[in-house]
Formats: sequence, C-alpha cells, structure tokens
Amino acid sequence: MKIIALFISLIISFSTFAQSARHIADSIRLKRRVPALVYAVISSDSIYELGGVGYKEFRTKDSISLSNRFHIGSATAAFTSFIAANLVAKGKILYNTKMTKLFPEIAAKCRPEYKNITLVELLSQQAGVLPLNSYLELHKVPTFQGKPVAKRAQFVKWAVQQRSLRDTTGKRYFRFSNGNTAIAVAMLEKASGKSWEQLLEEYVNRPMGIKVRTRWPVKISGKEPNGHWNEAGKFITLDSSHWFGISPALTGACDANITIGDYIKFIQDQLRGLRGGKARLPKRSYEVLHYSYQDYSLGWVSIEVNGNHISESDGTVGTFFSHTEIIKEKNLAIITLTNSGDNYARGACLNLAKMLREMRTIL
Repeated sequence: MKIIALFISLIISFSTFAQSARHIADSIRLKRRVPALVYAVISSDSIYELGGVGYKEFRTKDSISLSNRFHIGSATAAFTSFIAANLVAKGKILYNTKMTKLFPEIAAKCRPEYKNITLVELLSQQAGVLPLNSYLELHKVPTFQGKPVAKRAQFVKWAVQQRSLRDTTGKRYFRFSNGNTAIAVAMLEKASGKSWEQLLEEYVNRPMGIKVRTRWPVKISGKEPNGHWNEAGKFITLDSSHWFGISPALTGACDANITIGDYIKFIQDQLRGLRGGKARLPKRSYEVLHYSYQDYSLGWVSIEVNGNHISESDGTVGTFFSHTEIIKEKNLAIITLTNSGDNYARGACLNLAKMLREMRTIL
C-alpha cells in the first residue's frame, strides 16, 4: 500500500508541476507580450517537463506546436563549436591553428591584429572581430559572390580588414560577435574540405537523429512560426516576404533553426558528455567546450556558482530568442524559446527559465 501511495503521490506531483509550469509560462507570455513560449526541463536521460503556450503569429489564434521550429540566432555557435570539437578529435584541425595558415593569401591584406588569431580564439570570442549581432550590424556585411563556401571565404577576407574590437586592457575576457564564429566556420570548411551544412549533417543531424536547419522557419513552411520585432515603433510580424535575412556567409554563426524536441537531444548529449556518460565525444572534449575560459568558453557562457558549473547559451538576431542553461552537478538543463526578439522576449525566456529551475529544485 505504501508503494502504491508513493506512486500516486509522484503522479500527482508531476501533474501539478506540469500544470503549474504551463500556467506560469502563459502568465509570463502575457506579461512580457510575446506571441509564444516553448520550454523544456530535462536531465541527461529524462524529460521532466515539456510544453508550449501561445501562437505562431501575433494577434492570431494559430496555436504553437511542440513540433514547430524556432530560430536560435547566435546560439548556432554552440553547434559550430561542437562540429569543431569533432574535427579536432579526428585530427582535421587544431584549436591553435591560425587563420592565416588556412588562408595564407589573406595574410598580406589583413590588419596586423588578426594575423595570429586562432580557431580557439574565434570560438571563445577573443579574436575581436567587429560586432555583427544586430540587424543593423548584419546589414553592413557585403553581398558576396558564388556558393556559400566561397562567400564564407570572401567574408574572412573582408572581416580581417575591419578595425578590431579586441580588448587590450585585460578587463574583458571576450567580446561576442557573430563575425568571430563566421571566420571559425570558414576555417572548419577549409580544413575539412566540406561545407558547414555537410559538417552539420555528419556530426550533428545524422548521429543524433535530429534536423537542425537554416533560415527563418517560415521560409521552410507557412505552418511554422513567424518572427517578430519592433520596426518604426511598432511590434510587427516578419512574414516570409520580409526584407530581413542572414547572409549565407554567417549561416554557421547565427542562422540555425530547430524544434524543441531536437534541441533536447542535442543538449542531453552535452549533459551526458559533461557528466562522463555515453555521448558523441569523450568527456574531456565537452569540458573544453564548456569550461576552457572564464566567462565564455567555446560557444557557451561559463559560470560557476556555489560549486555548480553552469553553461548558458542565448541566441537572437532580433526576431526570435532562445535561452539554454546546463547545470552539470544537478544533472539538469532548461530550454526556453520564443518567436520574438526584443528585450521583452529576452526577459520572458530568462524569467521562465528561472521559475522552472526553482520549481524543479523544490520538487
């Protein structure tokens, strides 16, 4: 009887948690004025909570689905860093490989401060490439000719002729720019002889059984969520005909989209790897990705609080927002996604993650 009572108690607890999580998510969605929120609370081998509230488009009643895709913007860097770790493990490239070794023709034309930058400096956001994070900054990227791989090589040539923003005072460990990641992508392509898209299939999609794709979700299907942002003082929907898009030169830096179900699989692999479980790479490879540097490692913000190693990845280019956090010692990860990219959206994702974290700790 005691076992039955305990079993019933657990069912009630998890049911209550699910209902509370959904209620909290919708309250935050309404307060923060975002169209939709989807979320997950997971361990390395379990899904504790998975849900979604809201709509694919502002001021419609087309409900969001857990099978819908969300653009993750600069959080794409975590996938590119993972690809880099695989290539390093296979001996295709070294973390200390210099950009000019792979692109010697650029050495004579690049600014002096870029001549010795390495793959690890780019992935850890220490190379000082000009910021290309907002749509205004991304709009400065020239139109390059040829196929995506050729455009990425041309981007490297252009980027290393721009003024560096590298900190020389020692006060800042990193300055985030999608430009850093984009140059790293070009290096990975040159070293492997494959496009970023091919590398994504080889090291992420096929082995994990997921489908990370690129561009705005609504460009893939009209059934996917629209992005939203403020334009000319108004909160608007970015439909498939909207002018804003990401240059193919920066695809591997900030133009991936994914379903929350597939994101869960990727994050669970990261968590298993960090905890020494069965994963795609050895434990040490994941530790390099997550804990190499203070504040920001390779695709992940690095924080240590009360002995807990916390990795975070936020992503946006202004139209969607994603937040992921991994707490190794607690075998816990939280993902929150929304189809809006303003400060309200950021607040919604961070607030919901905080509430879910606190609820899980209490439970």
